[in-house]
Amino acid sequence: MAFVDSTRVVVADSFGGRLAVVDCVAGSKTAEYRLPIHNVRDMTVGNDERLYLTCQRLNPKGYADREDIHWGIFMENEILAVDVALLIGGAGQRALNPERIALGGPGEGAGDPEAVLVTPEKLVVTLAGTGELAIVERVGVRESRVATGGRPLDVIQDEVSNRVFVVNSLSDSVSIVDLNGNRLIDTISLGPSPPSGMVERGEAAFFSAKLSHESWMSCHSCHTDGHTNNGLADTLGDGDFGDAKRVPTLRGVWSTGPWAWNGSQHQLHGQIQKSLTSTLHAAEIGDELVTDLTAYVTKLERPPSVAVARGAGPHPTIEYQSREVFEAAGCSACHNGFTSYTTDDVFDVGLRDDHGNSRFNPPSLSGVSQRDRLFHDGRANSIEDVLIRFEHPKGAALSEAERKSLVEFLQAL
Repeated sequence: MAFVDSTRVVVADSFGGRLAVVDCVAGSKTAEYRLPIHNVRDMTVGNDERLYLTCQRLNPKGYADREDIHWGIFMENEILAVDVALLIGGAGQRALNPERIALGGPGEGAGDPEAVLVTPEKLVVTLAGTGELAIVERVGVRESRVATGGRPLDVIQDEVSNRVFVVNSLSDSVSIVDLNGNRLIDTISLGPSPPSGMVERGEAAFFSAKLSHESWMSCHSCHTDGHTNNGLADTLGDGDFGDAKRVPTLRGVWSTGPWAWNGSQHQLHGQIQKSLTSTLHAAEIGDELVTDLTAYVTKLERPPSVAVARGAGPHPTIEYQSREVFEAAGCSACHNGFTSYTTDDVFDVGLRDDHGNSRFNPPSLSGVSQRDRLFHDGRANSIEDVLIRFEHPKGAALSEAERKSLVEFLQAL
């Protein structure tokens, strides 16, 4: 979030790309926008009265092949500059028309832009995925790179010396960079780091864009902080291109096998190896890398419900009654409560993808209240949408009271 004046703050949904303007005095939201971006990691207002934010943009029409990745068609890394007056004035979605400043290019991706610093002459961005500082000259939009350390997450400026200080989270260091010559001056160690085990090595690999073809993206680029970017990605996860699928969460993924929407992967180790090979196009894939990533991913806890995340759980009586409706409607046949509300089979759900497939492995319902895109292609926008518009599950004749009870139950998972 970032203050845009003395009383109003803009808040970003970093997973899905929504922006909200909040009046802090009135205690109310005054405007909301949905942009086709994700991983909004930092925002700041420049002297030109524009809000600058770092983000990524996943193209559902692009393929996760080397060609589309090389040209920045599949995943884009960028800075957006939005006119503050339009934001707080409640301008329509199209009227915002933010300037897009691309980071990286063919042969030199800029995976996972994080913090942004705005100066009159330059835009300074930490590239968390590549371990670099990107310095963009505002005249001519020329980009320079300075290597820093593992996963640089923040940058601040000493305006007197025109130096910036970059904090590197995975190398426990601070890099000092001279903006006059765009060069590294020194690196300050923050102390000795303990030896890395499998989980620590897996974490470093998960957030590294260097694993991907030309450093365009990391695992985190689609699975934001191990969760999901709320988008559609056309990968070979379902065996073919031409039919983008919703990016699933990796939180609690160890208990939701088999994996891939068609349930084709029966080992998490195999699913991770396939993602490295066919989505990231990693140059070198050894058993240790796959084992380390598997160790890190299996440590990710299940996503909580909105109620639990906000410190308020469901009423026990309501939960008991709602569970009865869940069972009676036949939901547990595909979403078994003993297996993280999924099963190890595939089912014909009556919703076909562009290749005519209608048999899918049911996703876990843990944390389903935190999602606003549901089904394999995100065609449903809410739990109510699933139950009412798509009449899912088929054959369940629910009264309005039962439907309300079922929604309450699902929102508590």
